[in-house]
Amino acid sequence: MKAPFSVQLRRNEQILGWLWLVFYEGILGFLVTLAAGAAGKELQPEISNGICLILGFLVTTVLFRRFLGDSLTLVRGNVGKLIGGVLLGAGVYVSAQVLIGMLTDVLGIVYSTPNDNLLAGLAKDHYRMMWAETVLLSPVIEETLLRGVVFGTLRKKNRPLAYVGTGLIFAGMHILAYLGTLGPVDILMNLVIYGLPGLSLCVACEKADNIWAAILLHMMINMLAMASLGWVA
Repeated sequence: MKAPFSVQLRRNEQILGWLWLVFYEGILGFLVTLAAGAAGKELQPEISNGICLILGFLVTTVLFRRFLGDSLTLVRGNVGKLIGGVLLGAGVYVSAQVLIGMLTDVLGIVYSTPNDNLLAGLAKDHYRMMWAETVLLSPVIEETLLRGVVFGTLRKKNRPLAYVGTGLIFAGMHILAYLGTLGPVDILMNLVIYGLPGLSLCVACEKADNIWAAILLHMMINMLAMASLGWVA
């Protein structure tokens, strides 16, 4: 099976990547809150979120500096390929958004997206901070871990599994904290709403043969979302 990137993650980077993904998504936020409590502080959501993203960005860029750096170096002679990957991924993303909109209108589906609502609320009061976090920090963290580690590892074994598995994990990262408050329809729609953009990002990096295509597309999607305060990723 063809590997997705010319620049490959080493075995130790793959292992660290999976461990860091679990820690970042499942443990880091809890530890930040615990540490603040031990210091007698109660962190507001925007501060807690910001601390996690800054720590996540720093650790991710340090752990995967070789992978990100070598991938960036590869862009120099393949700018056209990078642009092609971004454009193809963007086309898939837009098509998916149109399809979702048509289906929900036709079927009259009403659903809740609590992650979008939370981030949109934070952005209204802390726009510049949220812009920096969602446009500059989050795409680097999520794409390195999801499209670099998860997609890159699974792609070597089974291509369909890599797409489906990465899309589901990407969606899960955005709804896991809210599962107790969501009904079956909400869960299904959130999986679709976040999962399909996840697939478009896989398409981008696979077409471009470079993780930076997914990072750039993710930045573009979040930048447009910030401009309209309509959060999608």
